[in-house]
Amino acid sequence: MSIPSAPPAAIHCRHFAKSPMCAPLPEHPRVSPFSAAWVAAQGQPGRPLVFSDLGLAPDAQPNERDDNSLPLYPDAGTASVAHVVHCSGAPYSAAVCERFHMAGALVRIPRDAFPAGNSDHHLSVEDDAAKRELDFYGAKLPSSEPNSPLDAIAAGQCPYDGDGSACSGSTATQIATSLGALDPALVLAAEGDPHGSLPFALATSLLCASSAWVYPANFSDGANTDATPACRGHLGRDGRPPEGVRYFLNVSDAEIDATSNLPYDKAILRTLDREHFGGTVTDTNWQGAPGPALQFLRDGWAPIFREAGVLPWVHRLPITFAGIDLPHALTFCSNGTC
Repeated sequence: MSIPSAPPAAIHCRHFAKSPMCAPLPEHPRVSPFSAAWVAAQGQPGRPLVFSDLGLAPDAQPNERDDNSLPLYPDAGTASVAHVVHCSGAPYSAAVCERFHMAGALVRIPRDAFPAGNSDHHLSVEDDAAKRELDFYGAKLPSSEPNSPLDAIAAGQCPYDGDGSACSGSTATQIATSLGALDPALVLAAEGDPHGSLPFALATSLLCASSAWVYPANFSDGANTDATPACRGHLGRDGRPPEGVRYFLNVSDAEIDATSNLPYDKAILRTLDREHFGGTVTDTNWQGAPGPALQFLRDGWAPIFREAGVLPWVHRLPITFAGIDLPHALTFCSNGTC
């Protein structure tokens, strides 16, 4: 398969440049006094903290996306089909649809688009004509006929001139899907640069997040109970990080360059280090997670998945941390801006 030389539409920060995820870390980040406890909440004896894959099995088929992937489709222009949004969720989800004026809205979806698999059925589409990103949770497209329903548990829309917060209907944090998205062109370009990194904070889900949230998140699906066995013993706001919080690896580019990690891994590590952008907790992966993990969520460019069957870097994750003490390097800020 061929990889495009540049990403389409708004992957990274073209449309949501006001987002804190598009700003590099400050020279002196405000580290949370609870950072060490939050890091401890993510690890278990014999199951070390890792950066995990995008939620795709290596042998996944195009219609078998995992719940933890968020497919994002660029605007397809005339190859789109008009659908009428039908919101069918519980009171909270229905309120999301009403707040974003999505119930009964006419939206255009690429003809070959399909939601994530299993139960969550995420789907996001860039609507350049209306200058917005459309985001759906629990999406179903029973028909490709014009004006047929798009059923969704929750739906939202993020205007391109906003900051990408408090607008999405795809995840509980309501952060625009394209923010923090890993896309093939940028990843491969960074891998080919001996000093390469990505120009934004990476969107990641966290195994054990609290039910609190900070900007740019607008809600949290984390838990402050022992319902998640992997998180037992780390309860409450002080024991688990809030969703929306920024984090980074407290190492330098020079330290990363001196390791034996692969170029791909180094590009990701540089992005996460204290000299660049770090990452943002944009969701919780406590249900069915592969173990203690910060998990890269965003697919970036969904049509590549449809063409190739799997994303081109899925076999290269989890990334390696040779020469880096991950539990001690991982550092949480006090909020989403650091």
